[in-house]
Amino acid sequence: MYRNPDYKFIDFKIFLAYIGLMFLGLYSIYVVEYDSKTTFSFYSEFGKQILFHLISLTIGVIILLLDGKFLMKLSYLIYIFSIILLICVLLFGETKHGAKSWFDFGVFGFQPAELAKFGTVLAISTYLSKHDTSLSKKNNLVKVLLLIAAPVFLIFLQPDMGSCLVFGFLIIPLFREGLNKWIPIFLLALLSLFIMTIVLSFKYIFWISLLTGIAFLILKKISFKKVISILILSSFFSFCFQYTFNNLLKPHQQTRINVLIGKNVTKAERYNLDQSLIGIGSGGLFGKGFLQGTQTKGDYIPEQSTDFIFCTIGEEFGFLGSFITIMLFVFIMIRIIIISERQRSKFSRVFGYSFLGVFFSHFSINIGMILGLFPVVGIPLPFVSYGGTALITMTIFLFFFLKLDSYRMEILK
Repeated sequence: MYRNPDYKFIDFKIFLAYIGLMFLGLYSIYVVEYDSKTTFSFYSEFGKQILFHLISLTIGVIILLLDGKFLMKLSYLIYIFSIILLICVLLFGETKHGAKSWFDFGVFGFQPAELAKFGTVLAISTYLSKHDTSLSKKNNLVKVLLLIAAPVFLIFLQPDMGSCLVFGFLIIPLFREGLNKWIPIFLLALLSLFIMTIVLSFKYIFWISLLTGIAFLILKKISFKKVISILILSSFFSFCFQYTFNNLLKPHQQTRINVLIGKNVTKAERYNLDQSLIGIGSGGLFGKGFLQGTQTKGDYIPEQSTDFIFCTIGEEFGFLGSFITIMLFVFIMIRIIIISERQRSKFSRVFGYSFLGVFFSHFSINIGMILGLFPVVGIPLPFVSYGGTALITMTIFLFFFLKLDSYRMEILK
């Protein structure tokens, strides 16, 4: 059983970094929305974001005050509830940006996929914390993958590719808990094959696989059976990838991938990426200063308070401000690893590394798509981008993790 938590053990360093990102986000949203003729209103994005932060902090304080086992006991219930919401949003949800992924309540919206991230993390943390649970056993691995696959499948039907990718980063806690090292290597090989298929097309992949297999056969590195197996598998996956790209992805999703690889795109299709790069580059070393960003004032960058909010930071604060912002994110991720590794409870450690996977995916995908290193998929920057559901969910992640850390001298049962 838990004893009373010792709050002096709570890691306030990570909390201060969170506060820094929170104020940076509020500043950026204010700059994006600024109009000298408009008075402050809680109906504006800036006003709503203040309310979202107040709600998030209130929920965070409640989590710190609650019994630490409360959410653990509800892990599977929260997971099942999130699955039900994902089904309901497919039936009754609103379509935004090409995905049927929102419940619209007028003043605010709710995205069930965000809750599903937290519910899935709780579920796999609870399952893996069982004493006899080892990922070296195929039965256990299959069960964990099914827990992850269920929400991913429902989110794919919306379709929200960005959120699907976030779930893919849950391989981080699995790898920490003993996942076979060849599985991540296999997944990276599939990712490389997907990119090659989009760039080169299926027929070139077939010939490349055949010639590579023949080369290894001549060098006597592998047997003839393995050459045939590699050829069949690579051709099969390449065909599936090309079919998925051409028939299952929507035109705007195909365009985003084509923009990333520079294949058959027009200036209009590259507009978002070009404007974001101009905005970041125009900030120079120290930035243009408060309300001096021409890209921001001219409203050239779409979704600048959400997906492209980092452009505002780059333009207003320059390279130095962008570097400090990235370092705040890196600091939080390093602290998550350090805190996770000092846990005596397997549940706490798995939850910590799962939180790391979700946090790192949001950070890397958001920064990557702004710099043209990743297709635009609509992933917010944690604690910075405008939005209620993502902010509240990420805050719950953080405060529950801090709550677990306050019990690190205990073994959670």
